[in-house]
Parts: sequence; structure tokens; C-alpha cells
Amino acid sequence: MASGDVPHMHDGRVLILSDREMKRLIDWPETRQATETAYRHFSAGLADSPNRMRLMLREGSRFAAMPGADLETGALGAKLAGYYPDNPSRGLARVSAVRGLVAGYDHWLTPLCGG
Repeated sequence: MASGDVPHMHDGRVLILSDREMKRLIDWPETRQATETAYRHFSAGLADSPNRMRLMLREGSRFAAMPGADLETGALGAKLAGYYPDNPSRGLARVSAVRGLVAGYDHWLTPLCGG
């Protein structure tokens, strides 16, 4: 992600970006390199990614949270997902998810979210 293009909010508000905004801001080669680095750090024990936390809801629905942190770089991320098997009959998506990256947990937090 080109750092000069990324909106920052340091006043306690959460910045929510649409899929279109995320696609415009993401530097894919940099993202690919960061992902490879995160996998290497995870394999070396320098990242933490606990098992998925899941809540069972009514009628076969469920909610899951999948956090992770690269302890070497300070990057945090999470995916929150809801699964609702009856949604398609109501014209809604069966799965809805929010993925987020929180950069720089040592000094400040900048949430970036995409659905």
C-alpha cells in the first residue's frame, strides 16, 4: 500500500474503506511480499494466529473471529465473518465478512477495513 495514499485517522474513529477504495489503495506487489514475510515469521514463531473463535447462533448460523499478529513487524489483522444459511432465500449473501488490517500497534492504530 503506498503510504502517501493511505488515509489516517488518529482521533479514535475507525476508518472503513469500501472494496473499491481498498483495491485502489493496495499495492499488490507490496502486499504479496508482506504476505510471504508474514508466513515466514509465522513458521519461525514470530507471529501469532490463534485458532478461529466461533459462536454458534440460531438455525445453523454462526459467527467467527480470526485474528493474527506479526510480532516482528507489529502488524495486526483480523477477519470477522458471519454465516447465515437462510440468507439467499431473502436475497442476501450467505456469508458476510469484514477483513481488517491494523498497522503499527507499538505506537498508534490505524484501522483499515474492507468487506
